[in-house]
This record gives sequence, structure tokens and C-alpha cells, in this order.
Amino acid sequence: MVRFNARLAMRPNGRLSFDYRVSGHLTDNIDALQQVGWKLAQFAKNLHVEFEYRGFVCNSLADLDASILDLRPGETIVVNSMFELHQLLAQPNAIDNVLGTIKEMKPKIVTIVEEEANHNGPI
Repeated sequence: MVRFNARLAMRPNGRLSFDYRVSGHLTDNIDALQQVGWKLAQFAKNLHVEFEYRGFVCNSLADLDASILDLRPGETIVVNSMFELHQLLAQPNAIDNVLGTIKEMKPKIVTIVEEEANHNGPI
């Protein structure tokens, strides 16, 4: 994502602004979430890019609700999910609900990274 942002910032047709909303789990260190914001702010400053960061914490991706993101009209949404969906397999309809919430946000780009595994098979 950092390289992508750097490329966008170097475009000849003008300045960009980025608004990042990053989630973390309650089991994670909230200080780490703040550290991410600080590092992204420094990166944006070096590229002379306008930047807004708001981190939020949720118990699980299943708790994601578009209303907590304060989405704004005309905003471009990008969703990046890394190694999160497999944790929802034990909850009925959780993956469908999360994907429905993501679809509701109308993102321009969605990336999902999961390790290939048979979580539902015999041990």
C-alpha cells in the first residue's frame, strides 16, 4: 500500500489527499494502532500529501459496520483484508455478513489475502 500511495503522489496531475481508517482487534495493542497512524502520517508528510488518519478497534471483523467508518460522499473506498475471514468460519453467516457490509460500502478496490487451508475438514 505504501508503494501504491507513493506512485499516486508522484503523478504529474496534482496533489492527492488520503483519509485512512485502520481497524485493530481488542486483543491487539492499541498503541500499535496509534503507531501505524504516526508512521503513515510521516510517510504522507514526506510525499507532501494531505492525510487524515482515524484508527478504530473492533472485537472481530464480524462487528464491522459501515456506520462506524463515517464514510463521506465522493470518497474512494479501498478494503484490504489480510488473514481475517478464516476466523469467522465458526460463526453462522458471519462471512456473508462481512462481505455484504463491504459491498454496501461500494469500494473501488478490495483485496483479500487468506492462507489456503481446509478448516472444515477432519483433523
